[in-house]
Amino acid sequence: MTNLPELHLSIYLITESNTHMQRNERHTDKIPLTTKTQAKLIGTWQVTVTFHEGPLQGQSEISRVSFAPDHTFLILLPNPGAGTWQSDVSDAISFRFTELLNYRADGTCTGYVIVTAWGSLSQDGTSLTVSGQGEVYSADGTHLATNKTTAQGTRVRHNDLPASGPLTFPIAAA
Repeated sequence: MTNLPELHLSIYLITESNTHMQRNERHTDKIPLTTKTQAKLIGTWQVTVTFHEGPLQGQSEISRVSFAPDHTFLILLPNPGAGTWQSDVSDAISFRFTELLNYRADGTCTGYVIVTAWGSLSQDGTSLTVSGQGEVYSADGTHLATNKTTAQGTRVRHNDLPASGPLTFPIAAA
């Protein structure tokens, strides 16, 4: 295991900033210097990732991700991670992020995945489709595997969240 306090702190600060922005309901039409595609992409998404090649072939997982106005990309579930995203006027999108595996609150993890993906956003901004791959590494940096994936995502609207109280997610048994 490795201790990654700098990344842990970065994820915490970015998440706190994003949470504050969402609570204040900053509308995308008031964000300066952005394209329509960027404005449509900003927000939280639920994504189903399907593994096509590699050790996880045939499996799927549900992820929760967020695209921030400053081009920060966050993965919130199933494991935390952060990176950057880009878009263009043709609704093409791409992102790259590092996801921590078996991340614990004390800043330790067993490894990480560097994910690169590219795809498109629907014209109405309610869904996205991407293809990509994840390079899996142990905590000491040893390359373990490559997983090729596709993903389908839908926007999570504020009114889709519970009216009060924290969000809860099932925790898989270790």
